[in-house]
Amino acid sequence: MKSVSINGIARVNLGKSFAKQLRKEDNVPCVIYGGSMEPVHFYAHTNELRK
Repeated sequence: MKSVSINGIARVNLGKSFAKQLRKEDNVPCVIYGGSMEPVHFYAHTNELRK
């Protein structure tokens, strides 16, 4: 199985307007879901995700 590493910044402000502002600044809002842990909300620059 291949591993992927993404450098991102945690975010506290959630919602449509905050996500829209992030996209305007060339960032991508992200969420990691998995198992029994709580979802982790963060954002990463678009260049980080194009690697």
